[in-house]
Amino acid sequence: MKRVQFPGSQRRAPAPNFRLDSAAGKPVALVDYRDRSNLVLFFADGVDDETLRRVMDNFYARRFDYQAQNARVLAIVDAPPPEEISAGEGPEARFAAVLADPGGSTRATYAGLLPGEIDDGAALFFVLDRYGTPHVAFLSDRPDDPAIQDEFIDWLFGIELECPE
Repeated sequence: MKRVQFPGSQRRAPAPNFRLDSAAGKPVALVDYRDRSNLVLFFADGVDDETLRRVMDNFYARRFDYQAQNARVLAIVDAPPPEEISAGEGPEARFAAVLADPGGSTRATYAGLLPGEIDDGAALFFVLDRYGTPHVAFLSDRPDDPAIQDEFIDWLFGIELECPE
């Protein structure tokens, strides 16, 4: 796993906005969460359906930790997600949204925030504060490793200490 921390000057700039359709067919934009929730963006391009299921299960298993840090998860996929992931209307749908990014243009925009070349096959995660500014990004060949969740929770905890209101 590779971690990229954003320097203070870059952290003062908001992440690029997007407007994508959710699995439920409703448009979702980054600004919908502004001043309300910290975010973990999970760009799942190149991740197979089984790995995507495991990653989403890992996020859901830690949902109370994320909720304690006032955080939501947005999984952004380049193709329609598997039916059992996209059809959620229960509590997991309120905790984590699955959004469609046909062609991967949103992922490409976010990858452009990082220095150097980004492996198209690696999963990409961004941790954003409630104002939509990125604090850290992770690239991982093993996005379904449950230990990565600890990294996200730790960063969100730090963000909440900086911005407790």
